[in-house]
Amino acid sequence: MALARALAPEPGVLLLDEPMGSLDRSLRDRLIPELSALFRRLGTTVVYVTHDQTEAMGLADRVAVMEAGRFVQVATPAQVWAHPETATVARLLGFTNVFDAATFEALGLGPAPGGALVRPEAVRLDRSGEWRGEVVAVVFRGDHSLVTVRLDAGPELDAAVPTADPDVTPGGVVGLSFDEAGVVRFPAAPTS
Repeated sequence: MALARALAPEPGVLLLDEPMGSLDRSLRDRLIPELSALFRRLGTTVVYVTHDQTEAMGLADRVAVMEAGRFVQVATPAQVWAHPETATVARLLGFTNVFDAATFEALGLGPAPGGALVRPEAVRLDRSGEWRGEVVAVVFRGDHSLVTVRLDAGPELDAAVPTADPDVTPGGVVGLSFDEAGVVRFPAAPTS
């Protein structure tokens, strides 16, 4: 009802601050395509503030990510997803395999002046892999399982695997390899 009242005078710009914050996930998922179609049909510019990346990516033509009161990346949803420019943006998108430069380089994955993201789908459980680690958790996610591994070399990381191998269980040891195509290196942070 509030949205209908706001649109009635045909505003040039509509400001929405977390309008779906109190709705359950299934209702949000149903409303995103409907709102997107409505906003496009009306041709109204919408500034939509949200902490939910699914809403932002589903509704926006352009996404602006803010940190400490300044924009750190402004791009299309596809560009932000494919190439997050900072660790903050990667974490906001829900990625957990985000490493600072020293940790990433200590893994032997090469230089990354501003750190790097290793996408979970780029981590392969590979018996002959160069890295070894202990399985901490296996979480079924429907179309894949998320396997969290604590590397012998230090950090934990997540691997998204199509189906969990029945031999991959918490406490077990696995080998890992990485697909370079799934690694996003961040540029060095600008100095003031």
